[in-house]
Amino acid sequence: MCANNRSNRILEVKKIMKSYNSKLTKKNIASMVALLVFAVAVIGITIGFASSANKAKEVDSPVLETNKPVESFSLPASEYTVLKEASVDKLVYMPSLNMWKTHNGIDLGVKENTEIKSVFSGKVVKVEQSTLEGVVVTVNLSNGMTAIYKSLASTTLKEGDKIDNGAVVGIAGTMLSESDMGTHLHLELKKDGKYVDPTEFINIVSSNK
Repeated sequence: MCANNRSNRILEVKKIMKSYNSKLTKKNIASMVALLVFAVAVIGITIGFASSANKAKEVDSPVLETNKPVESFSLPASEYTVLKEASVDKLVYMPSLNMWKTHNGIDLGVKENTEIKSVFSGKVVKVEQSTLEGVVVTVNLSNGMTAIYKSLASTTLKEGDKIDNGAVVGIAGTMLSESDMGTHLHLELKKDGKYVDPTEFINIVSSNK
């Protein structure tokens, strides 16, 4: 009887120990899993911050662009004399026409056979022979303005040609409507479709001989 009781107690103790060991193992496993989850979360947050920082650096770093040189107006001739200044909003007397009218350009007296140069780069939109104004070349400039070269004797340009700043437009000649001026260039500039004084954009002095 005592032996049986002793055996039963031993069995009960073994069961209790087994149950305790089982619970302890489950707790340990649960703790390890929790630690792993926490570690993964920390790593994920760290990677997220690093990625955000890299993106921020990419956004904050500007892309450097090569600055193109700013084009400026050039003189149509190296040697000239201002014969008549522009008067785009006031009437002036025109001797050759014997009338008063606006003078929409500037007249530059030059020697015969003088090459007239482009004051700005652009595209030729019209070339015509006028009875009153000689050979006329109209160029839409790359800055949005328009240059009109009148009183030319000749030109090799044609409609659609592109012309560089300082390239030859034509040879200076005469024009019937300003026959009193002899060989010269009559230069007109337009901005937003309206005539403007060329001296506001081109460094033309009263005399440059």
